[in-house]
Amino acid sequence: MRKMLSIILAAGIIFGLTATAMAVQNPDYGYVIVKCTVTLSLDVGNDNDASSIYTVHLGTHAPGTDLLSGAIPVENDGVGSIVKISLQRTACDINSADDGSGTWSTDNGVTKWSWESSNFDNVGTLKACLGVIFSSSTPTNTTWVGNDDIIEEEKYYSKDANSTLTGPHSPYTSALNSTRNFVAYVETRNMYVRLKLPTAVADQKPRRITIRATAYLYDSGSGD
Repeated sequence: MRKMLSIILAAGIIFGLTATAMAVQNPDYGYVIVKCTVTLSLDVGNDNDASSIYTVHLGTHAPGTDLLSGAIPVENDGVGSIVKISLQRTACDINSADDGSGTWSTDNGVTKWSWESSNFDNVGTLKACLGVIFSSSTPTNTTWVGNDDIIEEEKYYSKDANSTLTGPHSPYTSALNSTRNFVAYVETRNMYVRLKLPTAVADQKPRRITIRATAYLYDSGSGD
């Protein structure tokens, strides 16, 4: 004779236990089902405040200048999560004053910059280009950030050298054996931004470019 007992706990753990008379020739089994919940969060700039917006100042330069930032730390500061990271340029704002002391608003109108989506060599009049990599060593020149690293669309950080969003010959070790580079809890990756300025502009007002960094969990159906 068998009896079935199911207990549902408030903590979300479900036990299904089947009892049976002890008999070597007729074993029985039980299930324990449990689910982990985590928090997804990235801290850009390692300022211990994922809600704040970290700002990098690249200075004042002539049109057509090809710029490369220093290291920008990006930490997985979620709770108990192993994540992949995606990046995308999402906005460009213009300051109302030439010295940057004015207010910021969306870069619109006849002097607005457009953004090249496929090749750094295609910058031109009022057209800039921006790309990003993660690298465990400091890039020696702007060519470390290639055309595959332009982030006009959302791109995921890959695990191998010379692949999307990864510096040549200096990949970080991924926390998972996957096509993406997964970042373990409280681990940090150094990010570098390449910005190639338009060859000619119609004003001298500062631009503020927004880069969105997003953390995701593993998804077997998304090409991970």
